[in-house]
Amino acid sequence: MRTRYALIACVVPMLASGCARQGNNAAEVQAIKEASEAWDKAWNAGDADKLASLYTDDAIAMGPNVPARVGKDAIRVSCKKYFAQFR
Repeated sequence: MRTRYALIACVVPMLASGCARQGNNAAEVQAIKEASEAWDKAWNAGDADKLASLYTDDAIAMGPNVPARVGKDAIRVSCKKYFAQFR
């Protein structure tokens, strides 16, 4: 009997939280769109400095088959090498 109540006590809040309305903050959505567009523009221009400026100081970039790059400076260096190799 206790198990049943414990199960109900766990399941009901999970089900109720799934029904909560998930709203998008318009300012946050716009900021994400602008950051994404800035990233695309910098990438297409081959601008490693601009790309690195879009990351936080403690960012971690993890691409396939390459070591993780930690921080803006490591990301900048990696992008410069990439752009020099694939112009």
